[in-house]
Amino acid sequence: MNEWTIQPARPDTLDQTVALLSGAEEAARRLQMTRDNVAAGRVKPEQFQLLSSARGVEGVCLIPLPPAVPLLPRLRADVPEAAAQAFLAHLRGCVAATPDRRLILDDTQGPLLAGLAQAAGWQLQEEAVIYETDLQVPRWVPDPQAQHLEAAAVASPEVRVLLRALDRPDFALRDGWTLVGLPETDGTLAALGATGPGGRPGTAGLDLIGVYPAVRGQGLGRRLHGHLLSVAAQSFSEHMGGTDAHNHPMRRIFERHGGVLAQQQLIFTQP
Repeated sequence: MNEWTIQPARPDTLDQTVALLSGAEEAARRLQMTRDNVAAGRVKPEQFQLLSSARGVEGVCLIPLPPAVPLLPRLRADVPEAAAQAFLAHLRGCVAATPDRRLILDDTQGPLLAGLAQAAGWQLQEEAVIYETDLQVPRWVPDPQAQHLEAAAVASPEVRVLLRALDRPDFALRDGWTLVGLPETDGTLAALGATGPGGRPGTAGLDLIGVYPAVRGQGLGRRLHGHLLSVAAQSFSEHMGGTDAHNHPMRRIFERHGGVLAQQQLIFTQP
């Protein structure tokens, strides 16, 4: 007989959805937000899946309605392996009808149980790292060769050619974002990036679109990243940016520009 249970939350067990949060104040805030969302019909209690044992809540995961939103379970650091595998398999069953749905294990939400997730039927797609940069500490000097481009420049032949070379032919500049280019020595545009509002208040987003393949390794990516941070620092207090865990050149750029490793993630898909 299993020593754990997996079941959806009910209106009277919504408090269990925040049981694994470390701070009482944050737990109370999140619980009230959840109750407000339930009352407004934006979420149903049964969308929260609960893994429990005799010692209490072992795992929690919301099943978002939009298929593009991944599953992000929160697990106890010492969750029993058999229970964790069963929970991850249960989550896969919950989204079997949406095969594009991803699962993200984040080390700020619990242990990175790669083997258990794979045993539960998930397929490892990517290992990612997230860096946090404090934009309130001046570190970056604007690059004198950086070109701030108008939104209309995205449709220009020069930019379109570069976007195709960078495998970003469908790039569109988001509202409130700034597009920046760097030229190579002959004046030809060779690198593109953009910055603007991120997903949280006070947080900047950066899109380091890329450097033309023929001129990589000459420092253009590092210079562009530094310039984008100098622009972002004028309006935002921090930047959160990620890359593949094995992309060591990009990780060195983050670290050179003051980024601190904040999260590690394993991203899974359904095979």
